[in-house]
Amino acid sequence: MKGNRGQAAIEFIFLVAVMLLFIQTIIQPNVNLAVDSAKEVARLAEARLAAEKIANTTNLVGTLGIDTKQTITVFVPAGSKVLCKEATKKIGFETELINTDLSHPACDATGKCALDLDILEEITLRCINGTEIEGPQMKRVIVQKITADEVEVRI
Repeated sequence: MKGNRGQAAIEFIFLVAVMLLFIQTIIQPNVNLAVDSAKEVARLAEARLAAEKIANTTNLVGTLGIDTKQTITVFVPAGSKVLCKEATKKIGFETELINTDLSHPACDATGKCALDLDILEEITLRCINGTEIEGPQMKRVIVQKITADEVEVRI
């Protein structure tokens, strides 16, 4: 009777050890991969949000009266840039994914992501104080309508 109790305790300890080994080798790496993927997606979303906020504000100010001015604050995450492109009348972003297994319509197979957002056709875009915001940083951007069709984006 006493021998069976000892054998059951050893079998239980062995079972717990096997379960811990399973958790360590199978589950933990998958959890780490999921966390890293979530961080990548969040960084991509933050870069896109910053570009969209500037583009939407530019379009809004462009539809209002002369001397309309709005100040916004955008956050550009590490490894990302928000770009003001006068020649093509676009506000865009670029970022590079560390985990290239993620797929997104704005990203190529190497993990480089870029997207340009259109500015309304009737607006002439002017980029003042530079053409890009490189992360990581929180940046104040001033958007002002100068003439009937000209909008300045002060980066």
